[in-house]
Amino acid sequence: MSDTNDVQSIIQEAIASFDEHRMKRFRELLSQDAILIPGGKALVIEGPNAIVEAIQPTLDAIPDLTVKITNTFTCANKGVVEVIRSGTHTGVARLPNGQLVNPTGKKVELPECLVFEVL
Repeated sequence: MSDTNDVQSIIQEAIASFDEHRMKRFRELLSQDAILIPGGKALVIEGPNAIVEAIQPTLDAIPDLTVKITNTFTCANKGVVEVIRSGTHTGVARLPNGQLVNPTGKKVELPECLVFEVL
């Protein structure tokens, strides 16, 4: 696929699915080769099921989480999207080591840069 309009449309659908917490659709939009590399960690999460499993704790901890696209760039079959995830920590957070963090009621803003390759 090389039409940047199609690439941008697919990326926007993936972001919208995440924003609306439609994890089944989000998973369907990921290829079997999809990877997630969380910022600041030497960790690679591979495959759509593992990716959804890895992000579910964030949705549990921040049930009102929204994702706002602030900037996009596409070229051929690649896209870069800057987003801000925001919400309120009203659910129990489960840290990667299994530790539980009780809700703080604090608002959070998580700026991110996402890179996509649409095949």
